[in-house]
Amino acid sequence: MEPLIEDGIPPQSEATSSPVRLTKLYIKNNQQLAQYAYLLDPVHTNTLKQNDFNVNSVVELLVLNDSVLLIMERSYVKDKGNSVKIFKISLEDATEISSMNSLKGKSYKAVKKELFLDFADYGKRIDNIEGMSFGKDFPDGRKSLVCISDNNFNKEQQTQFWLFAIDGL
Repeated sequence: MEPLIEDGIPPQSEATSSPVRLTKLYIKNNQQLAQYAYLLDPVHTNTLKQNDFNVNSVVELLVLNDSVLLIMERSYVKDKGNSVKIFKISLEDATEISSMNSLKGKSYKAVKKELFLDFADYGKRIDNIEGMSFGKDFPDGRKSLVCISDNNFNKEQQTQFWLFAIDGL
């Protein structure tokens, strides 16, 4: 998920205003309850050549409760690879933006965001990670968080499973 044209520009390697809309729904009747702005991080590095493909976007989220979520951002730069980070966010105190047709030039408070997990900290190849789910709890009570990549039927990419033991959720 990237910003709507009305809201901002796609992330670049320098800081930009790149908000995406998170919509809270009542799933029993698909009724929209609220909408909040989430600010994407910049693309993780510069491209080698001007106009090379690069992107950073929200690829997955997990709801922890009514106001706290985990959000996965995946940044990709051609010939430099992926960066994947998971952020813990809070909807509390964020501006409800569903009535705003555009976020450009508007005053609003985005959701509070803090880094929860950075795949780069593990020193392993990071492929096209784009999914996460809780698995069975570990015997010591910690939650398991399973993340998966998609190889896109491409021999240059790998299908990967990452398993994390999570405290404090």
